[in-house]
Amino acid sequence: MRLHAVPYGGRRRREGSGVFLAEILRSAPKTAAGVVYDMPTGVTEATQTLAAAATVTAGSFFESVPKGADAYVMKLILHDWDDEKSLRILRGIRESIKPDGRLIIFEWVVPDVVGAEHRRALLADMLMLVLTGGRERTEDEYRGLLAQASFTLASVSGPLGELGFTRLEAVPSA
Repeated sequence: MRLHAVPYGGRRRREGSGVFLAEILRSAPKTAAGVVYDMPTGVTEATQTLAAAATVTAGSFFESVPKGADAYVMKLILHDWDDEKSLRILRGIRESIKPDGRLIIFEWVVPDVVGAEHRRALLADMLMLVLTGGRERTEDEYRGLLAQASFTLASVSGPLGELGFTRLEAVPSA
């Protein structure tokens, strides 16, 4: 199995460090391999973290995405970008993904009905808009983005763990 982690770490302190992919590979079969694909400024630490477990490749997912992975994994990527840029990222992955591949996205997903208990989601949404021009999205909004990029949302799990990420798994549409 070959995994591609697409962190785009030029903007965040720990992204691109390889820690996320290292954790995935630690629980994967011994034959699994991975690629961290990140901005040139974000790959230095990943090379040290992953050693021989994975390849580190510099580049921008706005230009291209490495081909040939069984799964593409993104964590907290799409919420950094507006719909237009998110679609560019997703379409690049769609062009590179195998017909039977998987796209696994970890993001905070905003509930359809937001109450006082969802203050964190509302604050995160406002911060993403102000800081990056991005936004937090509902499950239906992710489903729509994925459909526009020729993916089908296959499963949704979450919120997971103490940080409350949701795992969205998509497959290429026919």
